Amino acid sequence: MDFLNKSLAQLKDLFLSMTPGARITSALLLAVVVVSLTYLFTHEIAGPDVYLLGGEMFTTSDMNKMLAAFGQEGLASHKTDGNRVRIPRNRESAYMAALTKHNALPDQFGDMFTRALDSGSSFMSPQDREERLKLARQQELSRIISELPEIEKGVVVYDTARQGRFGRDRVTTASVVVMPKAGQEIAPDLASSIRLLVVKAIAGLEPHNVAVTDGSTGYTTIGNSEDYGGPHNDEYIARKAHHEKQYQEKILRSLGYIPGVMVAADVKLNPEKMHREEEVKHDPKPVAVQSNETSVVESVESGAPAGPPGYSAQQNAPRRLAAASSGGTKEEREETQTNQYNALSSQVVKSERAPLTPERVSVAVSVPTAYYEDLWRKLNPAAEGEEPKAPAPTDLDPIRQAEMAKIKEVVASLIPLPADGTDAKTLVTVSDFQTIAPPSIPEPGLAQHALTWFAESWSTLGLLGLVGFSLLMLRSMVRSGSIPDDGPRAATARPRGAEQQEEVSDENPKQRKLKRFGSTGASLKDELAELVGEDPDSAANILRNWIGSAS
Repeated sequence: MDFLNKSLAQLKDLFLSMTPGARITSALLLAVVVVSLTYLFTHEIAGPDVYLLGGEMFTTSDMNKMLAAFGQEGLASHKTDGNRVRIPRNRESAYMAALTKHNALPDQFGDMFTRALDSGSSFMSPQDREERLKLARQQELSRIISELPEIEKGVVVYDTARQGRFGRDRVTTASVVVMPKAGQEIAPDLASSIRLLVVKAIAGLEPHNVAVTDGSTGYTTIGNSEDYGGPHNDEYIARKAHHEKQYQEKILRSLGYIPGVMVAADVKLNPEKMHREEEVKHDPKPVAVQSNETSVVESVESGAPAGPPGYSAQQNAPRRLAAASSGGTKEEREETQTNQYNALSSQVVKSERAPLTPERVSVAVSVPTAYYEDLWRKLNPAAEGEEPKAPAPTDLDPIRQAEMAKIKEVVASLIPLPADGTDAKTLVTVSDFQTIAPPSIPEPGLAQHALTWFAESWSTLGLLGLVGFSLLMLRSMVRSGSIPDDGPRAATARPRGAEQQEEVSDENPKQRKLKRFGSTGASLKDELAELVGEDPDSAANILRNWIGSAS
């Protein structure tokens, strides 16, 4: 604490010892140093400008709302870079506050519907709610179309009307106006995709009721009942592109050891979308499917002859019955019948093939000639101390033929065999192309880097120079104000000392000291006091001699 008090006291004495002009100048220089350092630490050290909202691309309508919000808040440090906005890093919070205050933040998906529902009251009729949702749907579709890379701005308008008896039939029509990027036109595929987007977003809308207008040419296209997004939505084209991509990627992975190789595949699909087969096979040998067997057993007995008729003949019945039973005959008979039904055996085979399968795959492979040259250099390395030689065309022919045959073997193993039984190698074409290196872009030199760095940092360098100059000026003024004032003696002694420094004499030191007591210059008392301060021994000798000679 004492050190701080002493330092403040010294600064106070130093400031009071200055002239009024020096005080004002020192105060101004100190203010310049403080302001410059504050600006450097709060702005320049924070880094260069940044993109608003992380570099998000804004639509034209969003840009207009944002720029209007910045103007109302007096923010003028931003710069537009296409569809993006650059702002100072230390002012990012102020710009975000301006966007929030004026409701100029870019809309996110679904914000239109949220605002449409929140803005209505609880007593709103269903018709009013439907109209609000209709308007929000139009705005949301317009915003989605405007976000497409090829579109600068899009507007969607649709309406629903009742037709037929008693208004039972509802017909919905829509119109889409799109403004493409500068110098572009709306391709038919893009127009069909936009039409499909609108059809799927509005219930009850048919493709033939949607008109897409190119804002740059004024050309309008109307869909039909079978228009569902153009040829890319066709099942055959989509499957064909899928299979071609799959084969191309597979072959490129297999030939990845060749730098710069190019592969193109063409797939021909079976156009059948459904194929089912059912085959019945009969076995010539019959198989018993049913067998019945019936057995019948019969037993027949014959009695004894009967007695004479009449009453007298019937007397003594037991004796007569016994005689009759002993005189009869017995006969047994058995019959067996078997029925068997036979049928021919059969086998039913049902098969179903996947639709739109590849029937024929042809591949074209292009190899850069530099690959053959690298192989030749590896097989024929240059001797130590010699520069590598360039191969002759005849030297590359064996390598080219061997590599082409190898490539055909690899590719043929990856594609399906042709249905006609031909060799798959006949569907593979291998060619080479001359590698043409593009001209190298010259890298910027040291001077260009220095100019770029200076252009980005000139304000920082200027502030640092101003701070350094202010500190030097302040230091020189402090040093000039700190020189002590010795009064009249200093005023008289300094010119004499200057004269003594300018004189060139061969006198010894004692003679120069004795000259101090001459009749000219300062008084004897002052010179004697100065001599005592500089050399006490010489002053004592002079006084001793002086007193001795006087006595």
